Amino acid sequence: MAVDDTFTKLLLHMEGVDNGTVFTDEAEKAVTVVGNACTKVTQRKFGSTSAYFDGSGDILTIPSHVDFAFGTGDFTVDMWIYPVSWGTSYPFLFTIDTPGGFQFAKRDGTTNWGAARCGISWGVCATTLPTSNTWHHIAAARASGVMKIFLDGVVVASGADTNNYVQGPGSIGKYNLGAYIDELRVSKGIARWTSNFTPPSSEYRLITPSWLSYVDSISWLPISNTQYAEDSYSLYSAAIALCDLELPITTADELLDAETTKIVNAYALLQPLPIIKLLVVGGGGAGAKGQ
Repeated sequence: MAVDDTFTKLLLHMEGVDNGTVFTDEAEKAVTVVGNACTKVTQRKFGSTSAYFDGSGDILTIPSHVDFAFGTGDFTVDMWIYPVSWGTSYPFLFTIDTPGGFQFAKRDGTTNWGAARCGISWGVCATTLPTSNTWHHIAAARASGVMKIFLDGVVVASGADTNNYVQGPGSIGKYNLGAYIDELRVSKGIARWTSNFTPPSSEYRLITPSWLSYVDSISWLPISNTQYAEDSYSLYSAAIALCDLELPITTADELLDAETTKIVNAYALLQPLPIIKLLVVGGGGAGAKGQ
């Protein structure tokens, strides 16, 4: 079970009906369809549909937002893609479509793909395209001035990247991408991966405050990953991720019955750091969460 957090600035599950034109962002940004971009049941990595771009002018656009101003900091763009036709242009996988914005795309006239400053210069790129007609997980992640491109969890390109990426509108599929895309996520302030990893096995879940409606106690828990120390809400997301819970769980009792023993055993494995307050679901003095 993958769980999302407050670093997520765009999260598209590409879930809808066959030939549907409604795309919902979990981070609540508007998504506009250009051309014939739609959800299709023909191919999907998770759920019942994915987004389909037919290679002839299909685009999803997202309005300019400060969340897309990556600056010189850490960030990650990742998605699942089922390529059908790469074409000879430079199709956008996800790009901040303004000069100096971050561009994740294929390089025109080559088999290179990876990172660029939109409209200015190419950066760290892999030299072999993901193969067609099969699903691949791809990602671009920058950590402390180093950009890495991942294909199916393996680093396929790496190099220095200290560019100051500016704000602009988001664009997916522009310049004639022919592909299905599923589970596209943009994260700001974090490099999700810095070395080889196992690609996600399920869709990401954004934990919302309404899910915490059963919180009725406060506990204390040592958390070994300080990136989640931003607030108790993201700590709660981290705890669920560490415990690999299957969501949604509909009641506090269901959670406690199914998971309390695992949670108690798991959080004992954490390497102690300064104690951090964590909201937990509980009843009658039950339970803490972590691993």
